[in-house]
Amino acid sequence: MSPEAQRGKVIVMIVLGTLLCSDVLIVGLTVARKGLLYSGSSIVRFLFTVALCYAVFSGRTWARWLTVGLISIAFMMMAVFLFRTQHPLIIATTILFGAAASLLTFPPSVSAFFRHHRKRPNEIAS
Repeated sequence: MSPEAQRGKVIVMIVLGTLLCSDVLIVGLTVARKGLLYSGSSIVRFLFTVALCYAVFSGRTWARWLTVGLISIAFMMMAVFLFRTQHPLIIATTILFGAAASLLTFPPSVSAFFRHHRKRPNEIAS
């Protein structure tokens, strides 16, 4: 793996780790507020997020663009809420979604990481 692809791998790991940690926080807050019995949709969403992050880290291009699309939609929805309320959690989530979508889309090193995996489609990122 080239040094540029290695940098891309680090960026992807940071983005995915941050998204997963924030999702754990949000699911934890939902469970604490509603109880485990009424948090089924949040838990299913978290499991979907884990599977999608695994596919992105494995170098799947479709997962990268699906993640960027979903995060961008979430970013736009959070931006609307941001104008209504200035809650710190909404501000942090909006910034996180914007940064994550940008970091998965624009850096050439991230593209190099996915290009590396197109050459070796059946390997998990190592």
